[in-house]
Amino acid sequence: MSRRALELFVVRTVNQACDLVDSVAYRPAIVRLTRRLPFFWHCQLARASIALDERWGTGYWDSEGHPPVPEGLCDACGRRAAWLVVGGSWSEDELDDGDEAYEPDFLDEHPVNLCSWCQLDIVSNPRTHAELDAVLTDAAERSFAWRWRWRPMA
Repeated sequence: MSRRALELFVVRTVNQACDLVDSVAYRPAIVRLTRRLPFFWHCQLARASIALDERWGTGYWDSEGHPPVPEGLCDACGRRAAWLVVGGSWSEDELDDGDEAYEPDFLDEHPVNLCSWCQLDIVSNPRTHAELDAVLTDAAERSFAWRWRWRPMA
């Protein structure tokens, strides 16, 4: 086995170990049981895999089909690593000539980082930080439930 193949194997294996820990540590019942304890798991193995990939230049995290990169903590639950971003897509640079009247909504200017367990139940877009906080609190409570249920959006 060449050195490059070994390095790529290590990067993949460390990320797979992170996925294994996530599959246990991020379960709603586990998060609920450990809610009052200091949180210990923020995808450190995935971050180590990214650091090794950057150091060795294996290209695993830069490839077309790479796994999602953890981006800090989930804004809703504050316990799991965030993989998804809702909103934040508005930019004045992207406006066409006929779009001067476009008024971005609140989420366009205030992106929300989410884990895959927390789902925002947005019937009407939040217009203030207080409304967004209420939506995030609701998403966290649903993701910590003893029995997690998927609810279709209304």
